Amino acid sequence: MPELPSGTAKITYTSGTTGEPKGVCLSQAGLSWSAETLARQMHSLQLKRHLVTLPLCTLLENLCGIYIPLCLGVETVILPPIMIGFEGSSQFNPVRFSEALAAWQPHSLVLVPELIRVLYQVHQHQPASTSSLRFVAAGGGKISPVLLALAQQQGLPVYEGYGLSECGSVVTLNLPGEEKTGSVGKPLPGIRLVLDSEGQLEVQSPANALGYLNGALPDGDVQTGDIARLDDEGFLHITGRRKNVQITAFGRNFSPEWIEAEAMICPAVRRLVIFGEGMASNVALVDAMPGMEQAAREQLNSLSQRLPDYARLHHLFFTAVISSPEALTPNGRPRRDAIWTLLHQQILRYSEAS
Repeated sequence: MPELPSGTAKITYTSGTTGEPKGVCLSQAGLSWSAETLARQMHSLQLKRHLVTLPLCTLLENLCGIYIPLCLGVETVILPPIMIGFEGSSQFNPVRFSEALAAWQPHSLVLVPELIRVLYQVHQHQPASTSSLRFVAAGGGKISPVLLALAQQQGLPVYEGYGLSECGSVVTLNLPGEEKTGSVGKPLPGIRLVLDSEGQLEVQSPANALGYLNGALPDGDVQTGDIARLDDEGFLHITGRRKNVQITAFGRNFSPEWIEAEAMICPAVRRLVIFGEGMASNVALVDAMPGMEQAAREQLNSLSQRLPDYARLHHLFFTAVISSPEALTPNGRPRRDAIWTLLHQQILRYSEAS
């Protein structure tokens, strides 16, 4: 039998972006604290109906789609994934998503970055389907500040947050009247944030996990593995994953999440993953929208010109492999190690091309 820390009430699994997912053991007290704290933060929004969009195996949707609505007395709508727009493990149908929004008129949603872009496109073409929304929480990965600003300028109530399983999910959140585009918000009341000497974020929270399945957490604050900064107003800014920081052959460091998020403002680009570790030139793996490879090329070349030379998209390698199930975590983030294993020979050939 697996060894569980005393007091374990729930086991949730990490996304496993760079390795095997870990079973995170959470306490009832911690889960209750997260739900009740967020419910207090959101009480003034007067939400009445939440539409579940992410799989309920996701801790974030457990919290926002089940626990918080129970605290607030909010109705939760749970539909078969195909009625939300999910087709298989890596396809999403915006038309079905729009139909679900129009039919159920939810006040709140939780969306990962890729679905924020879909919501923005739906809003542009079918604004009546999004008119009921009062609060859309965005998380699960870095979101382009440009895309977020465009969505907000169009009247979409999108608010970025940040969290991780080891901290019981939500750690920081932007809220109406207290938000800053480009940040992931301020910490929830009762959470303490610390940056170590390398800029890695550490979190002390009443919801911190008890440990891992068959393994202990390090003593003290949770070391998130994320590189971050806190501004003078107390807003948190995540710049990338420490494990993912890439050092080019010329010794320049960059976080790929920043560039990949910026690529999401390109309408013809479905997904982009960049590699530059140890290379003289970067290779961007691109999955273009159907029939839009040339448009994607033009949009990405334009984007690249606005980036510093060391972070530019020097070579574009078009492949749908980066959107395949084995290349993605359940919430849509790239599994970089898996992608490298699948495509490293082609990546290196592109990098060496003149």
